[in-house]
Order: sequence, then structure tokens, then C-alpha cells
Amino acid sequence: MNGADHALTALVTTCAPATTAPAAGGWAPAGPVPERIRLAGAGVLRLERVVLPRGPQAAGARAGALVAAVRPDLVVHLGQGTQSTGVRLAGTAQPEGGAPLDTTWPADALVGRLRAHGVAAEVCDVTEPVDGTVLAAVLSACRAQGLDGTLTGMLMTPAAEGTGTVDHANALGLLLVELADQVRRHRAWRDGRGRVRVPRPVRTLRVGLTGGIGSGKSTVACLLAQRGAHVVDADALAREALAPGSTGLARLREVFGAQVLDAEGAVNRPVLAARVFEDPQARAALESITLPWIAQTAAERLEAAGPGYVGVYDVPLLAEAGMADLFDLVVVVETPMGQRLARLEQRGLAPAQAEARVRAQATDAQRRALADVVLVNDGTVEDLADGVAWLWEHRLAPALA
Repeated sequence: MNGADHALTALVTTCAPATTAPAAGGWAPAGPVPERIRLAGAGVLRLERVVLPRGPQAAGARAGALVAAVRPDLVVHLGQGTQSTGVRLAGTAQPEGGAPLDTTWPADALVGRLRAHGVAAEVCDVTEPVDGTVLAAVLSACRAQGLDGTLTGMLMTPAAEGTGTVDHANALGLLLVELADQVRRHRAWRDGRGRVRVPRPVRTLRVGLTGGIGSGKSTVACLLAQRGAHVVDADALAREALAPGSTGLARLREVFGAQVLDAEGAVNRPVLAARVFEDPQARAALESITLPWIAQTAAERLEAAGPGYVGVYDVPLLAEAGMADLFDLVVVVETPMGQRLARLEQRGLAPAQAEARVRAQATDAQRRALADVVLVNDGTVEDLADGVAWLWEHRLAPALA
């Protein structure tokens, strides 16, 4: 039954304490961790909870063997952080003698969703060798076993007094439900049933709205807002991330220098855009400043719509960022290339610049491959409004019922 839509397995590990023996039964971290979690609908998430040896090599070997034996859908390793409160989700972890490795879960978005539930959470990079070695072993075992869809990450709980409280167990439970539902949505889409068919907890109906530059995606977002959707705009968040007085703006000046600022000290966006478009390293540096904050804030604000309502994340780079399974429904707006280029030229871009901006993004085929719904915008605004009406009446309203 492992891997079926109604029965998933999570491998939850932690390392044995350095100085004290494990509690009776061998399991003490993060409070009372259950053996089973009931998911929305008929789903059940079964937890395999294992205390690993303390040494990095022994812990890694044991973790790899467990992945081969259990073949889990999720792997969460619990480590002990240095913070005094809250929880931290690892974005990367560094094994002993190796380079940092990326976890396979969307740490920034998950942090935003935990915060929406009132959990104090942030993203961190883990440098403890034993934790990094466990991650390396799990990732290697997943590759060897063909478990490409297994989500793997690390949750760091406070080291100070208070560790093991119910709050931390609650954070783990919320995290596991989010991860399990992400797996279920991916499998529903892969099997042709659509992500929105996966039962969900009582929360916002999450819609990912994307499309290439000049496709009319923002018009669709406005039409959905007119019908009562709560829209979170990624481009607006990108501006907010570099607003005057923000940490992001201070970091931008530190990395790029004053030449990307105007006379008032605000971002000179045309100058910055030209700089990062022509230089992949500069683009990566800008993304490291802005994207984590955008992802965390977007996820948190999307939940503000509340149960019984539609939350729409208007995001141009959904396909490029691998975000599709974070949503209950992925809507792609698609427009013929000629019309997109004409719209960009009307905005003041030279033909060569317009084409370069389009080519820098995912292709129509790549976006379409991830979509639950494709809205073709090759006619009038009224035609597009008819498509949005169909989307609302035939996909969104039934999902809310």
C-alpha cells in the first residue's frame, strides 16, 4: 500500500543524544510524535520513527539502509538547532568533508505556511556534520532506489529549555501534512486526475497562476479578483522586497553597489534589470536576496484568504521554480508568440529586447506540461473573461463546494 494515494509513509529520524540515553521506547524529540496522521479525505500518513546512532558515518549508513527498506514518500530528519525559540527548516546541509547539499522540499514556502498557522519558523543552513551526512545518505539512497518523488528535508528544533514541547510536535505535524498533500497532488496530476481532486484540510483553495511575459496573466488575475479571489502578486512582492528601508535594499547595495540605485537611494529598476539580464551571476545574486523573502511572504499571505475562499498566486516563474505541486490548481495563460512580442513592443521594449525577454523564460510547452488548466488568450479581453468565467464555474466553484 506504500505510495498509494490513501496511504503514505514518512520516515522521521533523529540522532541519539550525545550525553543522555533516549527515553523509554527510544523516541523523545519534538514532543509526542504520533505513529499515524489522518489526512483530509481517506488519507493516512504512517510514520516510521527511528533514532539513529550519533556518529556521522554510522548515522548515515543507518539512514540509507532505512530508505531502502521503508521506501518512504517523505523523509524528515530532526536535528537540534542553536536557536532558543521557534523551528528552522533546512534549505541546505553540509555533510562531513563535503559540499553543502540542497534539501528537496520547498523550505521557503513551507516556512510561510507554518507562519500562517502561528508557528515561529525560518529557513536555515545546517552545518552540523552528522545532520549533513544523514541528508547526503538519504539523497543517495533515494536516487539508488528510484525514489525521485520523495521529499526530503530537515527540521531543527530549539536547543534551549523548552525543547520537546507540544508546540514543536504541532509544527512537525503541520509540516508533515503539507508535505504529504504535496506528494498526493503530484501523483494526482501525474495520473491525469488533477491536483484539485486531492482532498485538502480546511484552508484556502490555492491557485498558482502563471504565463509568459506578455501573455495576459495579470489580466486574468484581475478578472479572478473581481470574482472574489484573494490575489498575491509576485511582481509586487519583488518590489516590496527591495523597498526603501528594507533589509533587501541594504543587501542589494552591499552586493551591487550604489550604481543600481537612483538619486534618492531607491532601486533604479531599468539599470538593475539590464545588469541582471546580461549577467547570469548577477541574476543569481539578486535572486538570493529577493526570492527567499518573496516565497515565504507569498505563502503566508496566500493563506489570508481563509477557508472557503480562493487564493491566487500570480507568479511568472512557477515552472522555472518547480512550484506546481504547492498548489491545488495550476492555471497557465498562453498567448501566441507574435501577440506577446507586439504587446511588449507597445510597452516600449525594442524588438530584440522583447524577444530576448520571452526566450529567457520557460517555453509554452514546459508550462503546459505542468498545467491543470490552460487559458488560451488569443482574442479579445471579452473572450478572456469568458475563459475566466468557465474556470471559476467549472473548476474553482465546484472545488469550494
